[in-house]
Amino acid sequence: MLALALQYSLFVFLAAIGTIQLATAYAGLKGLQLVGSRRWAILMGVATLIGAFAWFFGLVDRNVRGLEGAEQTLLFVPAAVVAVAITGIAASLVHRIGDSEEPTSGSMSREFGPNVTRGLEALRSRTYLDALLDDDESSS
Repeated sequence: MLALALQYSLFVFLAAIGTIQLATAYAGLKGLQLVGSRRWAILMGVATLIGAFAWFFGLVDRNVRGLEGAEQTLLFVPAAVVAVAITGIAASLVHRIGDSEEPTSGSMSREFGPNVTRGLEALRSRTYLDALLDDDESSS
């Protein structure tokens, strides 16, 4: 039962990462993309989703009584939350490393003026950690 719970959590985590990458590519939220271009983010999202589903449902017969609904919920929520957190942190680190190696006009902006965009719109031009740190500094 523990093995199934861990596998289910990993499946949800991977599926959430893939879904987040597809959503960020569709919405143009470059600050949450783990790769630079929209096309690569879509490809990565689709590959991660297909891989997660193929691994979880294709390799082992999971048509057995296992996790109950409440157990699935208790495993799903933390796995999805961790996927969002890791995506935000990893994308911020990837963009920070990538921007420091090769500054281009398409780099993520770290310069903030008085009219800084807030909320999800901020992730169109900044990384999650940059937007989070800017919000903390502007509220003090």
